[in-house]
Amino acid sequence: MICFIVGVFLVGLIGHRKMQGMAQNIQQASADGSALMGTATREADMIRSFNAGSYLQDAWYKHITAAQKMRRDMSGVQGMVQTVTQSAMALMSVAVVAVGATLVVMGQMDVGVMIGGNILAVRALQPVTKLAQLGSAFVKAREALDMFKKFEHVEAEAEIGSTITNYTGRIEFRDAAFTYPKSKLPIFEQLNLTIDTGQVLVVIGNNGMGKSTFARLLLGLVEPTRGQILVDGLDMKQLAPAW
Repeated sequence: MICFIVGVFLVGLIGHRKMQGMAQNIQQASADGSALMGTATREADMIRSFNAGSYLQDAWYKHITAAQKMRRDMSGVQGMVQTVTQSAMALMSVAVVAVGATLVVMGQMDVGVMIGGNILAVRALQPVTKLAQLGSAFVKAREALDMFKKFEHVEAEAEIGSTITNYTGRIEFRDAAFTYPKSKLPIFEQLNLTIDTGQVLVVIGNNGMGKSTFARLLLGLVEPTRGQILVDGLDMKQLAPAW
């Protein structure tokens, strides 16, 4: 009986490990699918202008194919665990009855003891069997918990702040620097720039040089890693985001 219990526990543990990796892949695939769907709905004019419909269709087909395969593989692992656990319970009952019947014939065991032993063995294996079959539920709960922990690290946007009644339009970058998380190289470093009232500034450059990041800094969507952005002499960190 102990061998069956240990075997079922090991099968459940192995299945849990496999499903954990599969669940992460499915979560990433779902994020990719959401990105494709969002692109198709938000950028319809751009897709038509650049004739990118066929490209998005191919990408969506590959995404659906890969996602369905991942789900089939995960269902297969879950089904395998259930099959093994149920088979182990049946085989254990057969083994207990076979050994008990032999002992009954030999006069070393009573029939009632054999029946009671079989019942106790099945009840002892049931909790381990249910634990092994709950592997997929544990995996989903773990993924949800990891996602919740990621949200914990997202900085909350300030709800209050100052507003400027008579805004003149003067903006100043003072020793500003910005580096994206997990990036080794900064987008800006020691940026000092003053845009006076009524002045027009044109920002040009190749892809990836920081034009969009510069605009996001001006809007307060991201904060500089170092330095200040002053609006009429007031630090943007002190301003109300809605303003």
